[in-house]
Amino acid sequence: MNTKKMKVTFIATVILSLLMIVTFFLPFASATDSNREQLLKNPEYENVEIASLTNEDMTEVSLFEYVKVYSYMAKNDILKSVSIVCMSIVIAFTVLSVITLLFSILRKPIAIIIFDVLAMINFLVIRFDFSARGVIPSSSYNWGYANYIVFILGALILAGAIIMLIGKIQEKRKNN
Repeated sequence: MNTKKMKVTFIATVILSLLMIVTFFLPFASATDSNREQLLKNPEYENVEIASLTNEDMTEVSLFEYVKVYSYMAKNDILKSVSIVCMSIVIAFTVLSVITLLFSILRKPIAIIIFDVLAMINFLVIRFDFSARGVIPSSSYNWGYANYIVFILGALILAGAIIMLIGKIQEKRKNN
């Protein structure tokens, strides 16, 4: 594999890994039409005061905002253990995504594969948790577009890492 293809693959994998981290701030949940209508009747009302989330903010809710809500709940002993577990799972996804980016920058394809797969498994756990507790999907919220983007990015990062690995193997064979 030529160096130009390897450089493009490296840059793409780094960018995709960075975008995976950005999904933490994209809509994970999207209010249903009826809930959105209710929320937008009074958009400036602080739905979760301590987290500074208004009704308008609650129409599209990111994982970052869920962490803020769970943090508020844990501090106020509202389902404290559930809130701490939920925060931990979501934060773990973000940490795994950051580690994937780090290994992408360091050009370590096996580590990229491992941490990308771990991040995807963790994201599936997040989705299962929200679904099992009836948070999403529900009469109030459907899945936001971050749910779909994460899987696309994860697959593309995996493909990039595999191409990088093949390139490294070919380079070693050529040098031996």
